[in-house]
Order: sequence, then structure tokens, then C-alpha cells
Amino acid sequence: SGTTSRAPAHSHHLPHPIPHELSAHSNCHRSTPGRTPSASLPHLSAASRAEQGMKRVVGSPGTWSGMALRLSQCVFAAASAFAMASGFGYSNYSAYFYMSLALILQLMWSLGLACKDIFALRNKKDLHTPDNLFIIVMVDWVVAVFMFSGACASASLTIFFMWDVHFCETYSKLACRQFALSVVLAFITWLLQAASSFSAFWLLVSFY
Repeated sequence: SGTTSRAPAHSHHLPHPIPHELSAHSNCHRSTPGRTPSASLPHLSAASRAEQGMKRVVGSPGTWSGMALRLSQCVFAAASAFAMASGFGYSNYSAYFYMSLALILQLMWSLGLACKDIFALRNKKDLHTPDNLFIIVMVDWVVAVFMFSGACASASLTIFFMWDVHFCETYSKLACRQFALSVVLAFITWLLQAASSFSAFWLLVSFY
């Protein structure tokens, strides 16, 4: 008839635009070749992070090197004190007596910190806190000053006896060789103490 057939009009519906926020969010989680998504990275535990942080400075508190330094200080301080105490008449001279007191103080302090380091290593404790480091640095420097002054005073007295007035030849009972050995061991103890002091001080400065 007179009516013409029309093809059905096909309506082309355009897709709705994706919001910018959703597209950005999907791009963040899209994995690219050669890269691992950040969500799949294993999270370190608090103990692992503490253990990694405690390895920053060699000889610092709570590390194996720090414990080795403290135990070495104990060994050399005890050996120096034994060599001094076994010598005849050491208590008659103020320099030797003063160094003996400094060695006892050094031995007690180093032994206490060595036990603290062993406890921290066994239980994964972090000793790198500003308050703890401040106390350790203060006492370390005080003990180091005592050790250095005592060793210097004893060394000068030993040199005076052995080379200046020759007391060691005149008085055979005077144990000059033991005094000299004690002074050498005391200086080694002071060097180890200075290493621990500088390590803790360097770590403390890094917090500020």
C-alpha cells in the first residue's frame, strides 16, 4: 500500500563516563609487568624492624658488636685490676689506688651493660631509644674520663719509678713490672670504653 516501511532506528547508547576517582583507583591496583604491587609486599613485624634498626651503628647498645665490646672491657678491666692488686704495696700510692677504683667502676658498668645487651638480643628488644641512649652516653663518658685519668696518673708514676729515680732497682719488693702491665691493660680498657662511648653518642646524635 501507500505506506513505506521504515527500518527500525537503532539507538546507539554511549557508555556512561567512568568517574575520575574510580579510574584512578583502578589504575593504582593494576599490576604492571616486572613490578610487584605494594599490597603484596610482606609487612615486617615490629621485632624485625627493631632488629634492623639496631644494626645501624657498629658497637651500639643491643647489638652483637656492642655486647662484644662490653665483654672485652670486662675482661681487660678484670685483668688490669688483678695485676694491680697482686703487686706489693700498690695501695700506698694514690695513683694506683685511684686507678683500681676506676677499674672496679668500669668492670661493674660494662658487666651490667653486657647483661643488658644479651637480654635485648635474646628477646629482640630495641635499646635505641633517646632516653636510654642519653643515660648510657652520660655514664659512658664519665667512666671513660675516670679510666683515662687513672691510667695516665698510674703511667706517669710507673715511669717515674722505673726510669727517673730507679725505685724498682733499689726496692726489689716493688712490683714495677706488674704495675706496668696493669697500666697497659687499663689503657686498652679505656680504648674499648671510648669506642662504645662514641658509638652510642653517634647514634644519639642521629635522633636530633
